[in-house]
Amino acid sequence: MANRNTIPLLLASNSVSSFSQGISLIAIPWYLIHYLDAYELFGWSYGIVTFSVLFWQPIAGTIIDRYPRRNILIATSFIEGSLLLLGVWLSQYLDNGLLVLAIFAFSLMIFGFNIHYPNVYAFAQEITDSQNYQRTNSLLEIQGQSTTMLAGFVSIILLEGTTSGVISFLGFDIPFPFQIQAWTLPEIIMLDASTYFLSVMILLFIKHQSKIQNQVITPFKQRLKEGFSYLNQNRNVLSFGTFSYSIFTVVIVYSFMLNASYVENYLELGPETMASCEFIYGLGALSAGLLTSRLSRLGGTFKTIVGFFVVTTIILLLLALTKSAKITFLVSLLLGISNAGTRILRISHLFTLVPNEKIGRTNSIFGMICLLERAMFILLFSIPFFATSAGTPSVYFILAAFVGLSGVFLVRANKNI
Repeated sequence: MANRNTIPLLLASNSVSSFSQGISLIAIPWYLIHYLDAYELFGWSYGIVTFSVLFWQPIAGTIIDRYPRRNILIATSFIEGSLLLLGVWLSQYLDNGLLVLAIFAFSLMIFGFNIHYPNVYAFAQEITDSQNYQRTNSLLEIQGQSTTMLAGFVSIILLEGTTSGVISFLGFDIPFPFQIQAWTLPEIIMLDASTYFLSVMILLFIKHQSKIQNQVITPFKQRLKEGFSYLNQNRNVLSFGTFSYSIFTVVIVYSFMLNASYVENYLELGPETMASCEFIYGLGALSAGLLTSRLSRLGGTFKTIVGFFVVTTIILLLLALTKSAKITFLVSLLLGISNAGTRILRISHLFTLVPNEKIGRTNSIFGMICLLERAMFILLFSIPFFATSAGTPSVYFILAAFVGLSGVFLVRANKNI
């Protein structure tokens, strides 16, 4: 593989920053809900930020298309790290400084995700021979899920500390040889900031040669218009692309917003349960590649996608009908498998339905629809009732109905393709 040394450096850089981001994305929701009792404010802030990404996404896409991807990674990492440090410093002088810091840091990471990850994959494609795309994407997927698992485990230590000589993990008390005091939120965010700067240092060592020559850059507005025109003529493809994102929509809302409230207010357990869920989710997503390929060979791509929708609907109902940490761990595992498996198969199935020259434009539209769905769910579930013991089951009945109905529409769309 050409640029052989570049891929390991890219993976190392991405792992460093993603690891600490993962910790922050566990710590911040927990801190807001458990310590600051700010579930409603967190939900509204997250919903508004998600909606705002609709306007940021085309700008980010234009930046990725027009400037060197390595330079974008360096610039965004440096800017995000600097802004996080600035936020920590300013929070000392503000009323409700910790609340402002938590909302600011979480919002910054959401905006960062929407330029960082598309840019990472675009950069990986740029420096990889076409016959090695699948291998490179697999390495990025393994790196991402492994980082999620590690971040989930470390989050337990940072949030709870180990002063008792044990850590609670997956429901078990595990002896720990070191005594570590629980970290404060500013300390965790400063760790996040420092890893951005470490990521920049690694990126500076990357020397590469682009594999993409004479790339034609189409303005986002034109791509969007052409995508809508194509989908208007192929309504069944529009239905498949729209509804096949439903599991991803639910997983993002659950992982970033609902899980902390479910553990704190419904299960009445500590952050170690939430962090354990993240670890198990990563384990499920990591194993999805092997499991999904076997299932698709046995039953076909589309039937396997429908199967994942059935499984996801059932496990969401389990969250609504039960009140058990073990069931929650099982749900996390199956959500990891279903989401990653559906993502892999959705891309493959869309490749068989949509011409290559149209796939980027149609995916932009599907991504915007997914963002709107997420924003609506986040704003709906920001109503305080949904954070109570009485209201929590309703959240998962609603999400189960959403996924179940999406599965029905998927089947109907496929019959006419």
